[in-house]
Amino acid sequence: MKSKSAIFFLFVTFFLLLASIAYSQYYQDYLDDDTSDSSYSSEYANETRIPDWYEVSDEEVEFCQTFAGTSTAEDVYESAESELVAPVSKLTLALQGEYTTLSDKRIYEIAWYVQPLSEDISYTIYLVDEQGDTEEVTTGYSQATTGDAGYEAIETDAIYSSAEIVLVEDGTVALKVPFVEK
Repeated sequence: MKSKSAIFFLFVTFFLLLASIAYSQYYQDYLDDDTSDSSYSSEYANETRIPDWYEVSDEEVEFCQTFAGTSTAEDVYESAESELVAPVSKLTLALQGEYTTLSDKRIYEIAWYVQPLSEDISYTIYLVDEQGDTEEVTTGYSQATTGDAGYEAIETDAIYSSAEIVLVEDGTVALKVPFVEK
């Protein structure tokens, strides 16, 4: 009986030792202020961070600085546990255009997603041919809180080269993509 008690005591001691090691590692990794997430630290605030897994063109950098947030890097978060909410973009857009050729017609499929940062916007989806002439597909309204998405399939004998999202407020082409054969 005495040996069973000793084995039980050793087992409990060993379990508590492992638990305290695991907790101390967790504390060091996630709770200590000296080890907060350094990628959001102010020491990198003015450094342009571009991944090195492919060559980034100047056009990509300019596009991201113009439409995807601020023009320079910012010190947004002080730590991984920060409660400061900072938006990462001005306008989120996605547009996809595909077509299928039938004997004498084409079926164009257009899918989109539009979400502004803070102000609600109206937008129009257009089909664009080689000469630059457009055909309106739909006009939508996107709220900053929920965004807006849609899908249209159009059968026509006209040949279009691209689809575009135009912002109604100022008439700018926010995004233009070429059609891809399905």
